[in-house]
Amino acid sequence: MSILMTIAGAFLVLLVWFDFVATALTASQSGPVSRRVAYGVWRVFLFINKPFKSHALLACVGPLIIIVLINMWVSVVWLGWSLIYLGAEAPVLNGTTLLPADISSTIYFVGFTLTTLGTGDYVPADGFWQAMTVITAFNGIALITLSITYAIPVVQAAAAKRTVARQIAVMGESAEALAAQWAEAGHYQGVDTYFSDLTPQILDISQKHLAYPILHFFHSPEPDTALPLKLAALDEAILALPAEAYEVNPALRVAEHMCSNAISTFLNTLNKAFIHPADEEPPQILPQRLRKGTAKKVGSEREPEALSRRRKLLKALILQDGWTWNQIAKG
Repeated sequence: MSILMTIAGAFLVLLVWFDFVATALTASQSGPVSRRVAYGVWRVFLFINKPFKSHALLACVGPLIIIVLINMWVSVVWLGWSLIYLGAEAPVLNGTTLLPADISSTIYFVGFTLTTLGTGDYVPADGFWQAMTVITAFNGIALITLSITYAIPVVQAAAAKRTVARQIAVMGESAEALAAQWAEAGHYQGVDTYFSDLTPQILDISQKHLAYPILHFFHSPEPDTALPLKLAALDEAILALPAEAYEVNPALRVAEHMCSNAISTFLNTLNKAFIHPADEEPPQILPQRLRKGTAKKVGSEREPEALSRRRKLLKALILQDGWTWNQIAKG
């Protein structure tokens, strides 16, 4: 029994560190446990929010997930180290009587060792357990410090996410406003510059979502700073670009192609947040007068099947973020 407790404890400690390193230090994914916990918390709040439709409530979920993950890592490590100590014979002694500590006192000792509080009312047994106590303390302070350090760039990236959405909205708050604004611009001048300015920003926020998939659960309560809405509006407006636009402004061809590829890069990050294409393709939201796009033949060439999947993925992104497809038409 004691050996099994020690093995179970060691497994939990290693599992937490594997999950933590994958989430906070690889800059390319989330750990298998934290990814599912984050998604589960988000889905619970998305379900709870259905009757209320409160975007202010959803805006609280991202920070809450960070707090949940940090507490999960620390709690499971605490449990793991407690099992390791409890699996041994008298590893912890009462500081006054030097009698072996009971179960609750051993768990208490492990807790204040991990947090380096070191009250001194319980002490490790001589020899091996003194060394283990040092390792336990280092384990705790490293995990807690790195966890807090992980949270800071995530919050900064969430702010950058809102900035990109606002940058997209500079030329138009909705897909219709974007398409109309481009059509009214003389010879589509300036549209290529707009795309060129957006491309590195979208690529940058894509890499941030790749490094911190938890970013997908940071919800903006305002439509004008909601990145899923603005990306979908931008992509729909790009589809509406007529062949004439590429003829009168040849620079638009390259600029639009690069911007569309940047959006594709962002969409490639969705799988890590359990976001998959919707079952049905979303309806057209642009009025007929603006639906002159020939994106399948000029600019970014899109086959019907690939285009359909792309629009389904954008729809899923919007729904997953607590919005509706029609809201990209409203801005």
